[in-house]
Amino acid sequence: MNYQPEAFFDSLYLSKNLGKELGDIAFSEINLFSYLACLLSLYDANPVSFWGYKFIKNDFGSPYSKELEQSIETSIEMELFEYVDNTFFTITEKGSKIFERLEEHTQYQDRMKYLRTVYECLTMLPYGVVKESISNEPLLSSARNHETRKILIEDESGAIAVLYNNFEFLKKALSNEYDDLIVPAVVWLRKIFEQRSVQA
Repeated sequence: MNYQPEAFFDSLYLSKNLGKELGDIAFSEINLFSYLACLLSLYDANPVSFWGYKFIKNDFGSPYSKELEQSIETSIEMELFEYVDNTFFTITEKGSKIFERLEEHTQYQDRMKYLRTVYECLTMLPYGVVKESISNEPLLSSARNHETRKILIEDESGAIAVLYNNFEFLKKALSNEYDDLIVPAVVWLRKIFEQRSVQA
């Protein structure tokens, strides 16, 4: 079976935990929220390569990962996920047990901080605010203005440098006093949402 380990783990983590807030999950939501987790890893000044798999923008201008799609297809074949209808799926009891074994592996410990923060954001902000904010963050916004589908590229016309700078400014504004990411993440998402609301 063809899947990338980090993408496989992330899809299981998000399906299990986001299901507590959202119920059934759509493939587009796994892409969106794994992309947010990847962005949050940049807040800690990790390189893009830290995340282990890549995203492009799809025809709708949203983040998409081929590795996530392959992982979800593999999970469905293995009966770790099951479709509720043509769009939504849910993690099965078998999938939950596989996830519980995987989350003990040391190779996934560093990324769980960012995946957990995504879940916590959805407990503190309305789903629509989180979704709208991700859709309008600097890298995706920059990608929509170019023909290339690639996003999260280190040398991408300054867009990723802008994001790193935004995060550095946010750290200073918050006096860098938070050990976890939830406060910076919520502040950042709210700021993007409010800026978008003003421009609309």
